[in-house]
Amino acid sequence: MSDYGHLIYQQRGPVTVITINRPERMNAIGPQTHRELIDAWDRFRADESALVGVLTGAGEQAFCAGGDLKAAFAGELVDAGPGRPADALIGNGHRPLPAESPAPAVDTSQPSPRKTAAKRPGKPPEPAPAPA
Repeated sequence: MSDYGHLIYQQRGPVTVITINRPERMNAIGPQTHRELIDAWDRFRADESALVGVLTGAGEQAFCAGGDLKAAFAGELVDAGPGRPADALIGNGHRPLPAESPAPAVDTSQPSPRKTAAKRPGKPPEPAPAPA
């Protein structure tokens, strides 16, 4: 997946900016947004030239309101993929490999050289006053 309906994926040199682009829903994460976020982070992890990942939200009201309750009440559920429960996508932000896989999906024994950050939309916070 490279064309996203709910995300904007931008490369700025070694920095990747992923923007949840649903300001009309306060960037709530429904099934489509969820699938696109998984794909975008997989794309980031696979790109050796991408050293920093920034997650942000479009609009001025919210970074992300959380789960899209309107979609949930309408019966739209997160699809984890064929034969996988939705909770297989939860935990450390990484999808686990199938049980028959000989190696873990992510080696967490070594710190990652990559950095990720989240940015709130709107104006930046005011600097703290200088001590007297």
